[in-house]
Parts: sequence; structure tokens; C-alpha cells
Amino acid sequence: MNEQKEELERRRKEFLNYFKRAKTINYVVLMLSVVLFIGLFIVFHKMEQDTIGFIVCIVIVIALFAYVNVVKRNINKYTVDYIKKYYEDTTKVIVNNIGIETFESLVEDDIDVKKVTEARIMKDVCYTRSRNIVKFNLDDKEIELGDLLFKTTNPNDAKKPIIAFCGKFMQFISSKNLEGRTLIYRKTKQENCFGPTDIDGLEKIIDDEELLVYSSDKNFDKNFTKKMLSILRNIKIDDNLFDLTVAANSNLVSIAMSYSDKLMVIPLYDETPIESFVKFQNDLGVMKDFIKEL
Repeated sequence: MNEQKEELERRRKEFLNYFKRAKTINYVVLMLSVVLFIGLFIVFHKMEQDTIGFIVCIVIVIALFAYVNVVKRNINKYTVDYIKKYYEDTTKVIVNNIGIETFESLVEDDIDVKKVTEARIMKDVCYTRSRNIVKFNLDDKEIELGDLLFKTTNPNDAKKPIIAFCGKFMQFISSKNLEGRTLIYRKTKQENCFGPTDIDGLEKIIDDEELLVYSSDKNFDKNFTKKMLSILRNIKIDDNLFDLTVAANSNLVSIAMSYSDKLMVIPLYDETPIESFVKFQNDLGVMKDFIKEL
């Protein structure tokens, strides 16, 4: 990833300069339009040509709106292209670096409420927003990976749902004969992080400094071996990765990894946080070993 930093920084600065130039030009055009509007109105008023002055001022306003719309479309296109390229490059390097050579970008797909609800990590999921979704094969499993934010219903104010998760989300079908449900939570050090809440009907299996595990799987020890739990314990929880949840609802396995804004927010004014990409790359490499066991 360090080799990518120079190119990512070049593009970020180029985009930032474009954004600043567009903002400055828009400001100048707006001020000139206001001055021209007022000046012409006064001139035509003194000439007792208020009707003509009114028409000219309307033309100026229409031209200004047309200009703003053109600039807005150009900025939006530039922004979309920048974001697309940003994700294409970083995702390709990360996925390739953990030994996955082929993947498919699912530009038109999203991780909707149904997919998150079926994972049964949190109760009352009411909103999702996703991006940067890719699909790749790992052994006999087809993995879907993407950036996901989801909200849950606020019991105190139905109009203001709670952001319960923001990070990387993976989902696939296990090749094991998993029974019931299992929730494995790699504990957080952050005060404002949410652990899994959809624990009805589950028995607490493990609760120590690193892991909190609920399950109704009678073959839990066989399906989730000490080796697999050890892999999760080796995941480093820090200022980049806040926590991690593995949810198995029958054979549907979902992995939710909460990351900080350093990874989840595309940088504009700040330097590209390459260390966050390295952290995610390392975490994904570890989770690859975990997924192989499922």
C-alpha cells in the first residue's frame, strides 16, 4: 500500500485544487452577478426604463442559475470519477495483496436492509447505505465485501435513528452444516461502540477480556474451533478497528468490522491515511484464514 500513497496523494491534491478553484470562481461570479444586477437596475431606473431593467435582471438571474447547474454537474462528475478511481485502486491493491487475484466490482449493487436483517447482528435495523461492493471467491465460498453504514430505531425518538455500525461488511454461505445462530463479538475499547443486540434465544458461551460469544448451535465447539477463536483473538483492536462481529444465522455468515473515519471517509483536506489501509489489509488477511475454516 505504501507504493500507492504517492499516486493517491497526487490525485487528492489535484481534486482539492479543482474544488478550491471552482469554489473561488463561483464566489467571484456570484459577486459580479450581484453587482451587475444592482448596477443595471439602478441605471435603467434612472432612465425610467424599469420594465426593461426588470427583464434584463431576470435574464441575469436565469443565466446565473444555468451557470450554477453546469458547474454543479461538472463538480459532481469530477467527484464521482475521483471516488470511483480511489476505491478501484485501493480495493484492488488490498485484495490482491492478501492473495486474491480476481474480483468483481458490483457498482449497481447495494447491501440493503434485508441483508443486514438476515445477519441478525442488531435488532431493529431500519436504514442502510453502502458503497464499494466487490465479490470474490475464497476456496468454495463466494464472498461479498463492501462499505456499510446502518442505523437502528431509536427507542427514545423514532424520527432520529441511531447509527449502529459503520465499517466493512462481508457475507457468504458457509460450507459447514451450521445450526441455529451464533454471535461472536471481538470486544471494543471504544465507549460509543455497539455490540450485537439480537441475542434472544441464545446462550452465552464465552465472556472474557477479548471475546463475547452467544450461540444456540449444539455443535458450537466443532463448528467454531479453538483455532478459529484464536484467529479472532489475534485481531488487533485499536484506533482504526473499533470492534468486530461474526454472525452465523444457519449457514449465512456475516462479518461486520467497525472502522474509524480514517478508513471510511475519503480524504480531502487531510493526507491520505495509508496506515488505515494497511491495517484493513492485515485484518482482511487474518479474516481470510478464519473464513477458510468455515
